[in-house]
Amino acid sequence: MSAVEQSQSGASHVGAEASFSAVGSAVHSGFVDGGSGHAGARAEQEPSFSFSLAPEAVASGIQFKAPRHGDAGFDLPVLEAAVIPPGEFRAIRTGVHLAIPTGYVGLVRDRSSVALRGGACTAGVIDASYRGEVKVVIHNLSKTELSFQTGDRIAQILIMPHLQGLSLQQVESVEGLGLSERGAGGFGSTGR
Repeated sequence: MSAVEQSQSGASHVGAEASFSAVGSAVHSGFVDGGSGHAGARAEQEPSFSFSLAPEAVASGIQFKAPRHGDAGFDLPVLEAAVIPPGEFRAIRTGVHLAIPTGYVGLVRDRSSVALRGGACTAGVIDASYRGEVKVVIHNLSKTELSFQTGDRIAQILIMPHLQGLSLQQVESVEGLGLSERGAGGFGSTGR
């Protein structure tokens, strides 16, 4: 979806617009011919997505940039300074709106520098149909306040493909799900 289409679709707070292409991504719209490893008849296309910054993010100098070559996550910025007391949760504004392509999902994940200070992302599935502002839910697991300033990088978002078109079928009992080598083993059942 172009930035203009995103604007017309009702995405609020359109301030700055751009799009990214996932250079080097292993996900392409082409296909492999007969298992030979050669691209099939369709040309490979790199997936891309668009974003928009809220006007207050633009005014604050907030940037949302493509990651360095070889890195997976797009850093999410803090729009408004925030303090999270020990043990509490906050939804932190980023000022970022995304148009993730159909067939992909945005997964909001921890940044190691924030995790080392006790901050943990506790939610973070951004569907392709969502056009609202991306917010980062942070839980302060430390014994001291966590503070963030405007422009700090608080989390990262991974744009990943997901399965589509799966049908859902309910079976009468757990046995109807079929057998697997692991079975119901969990919580360390496969070893340490």
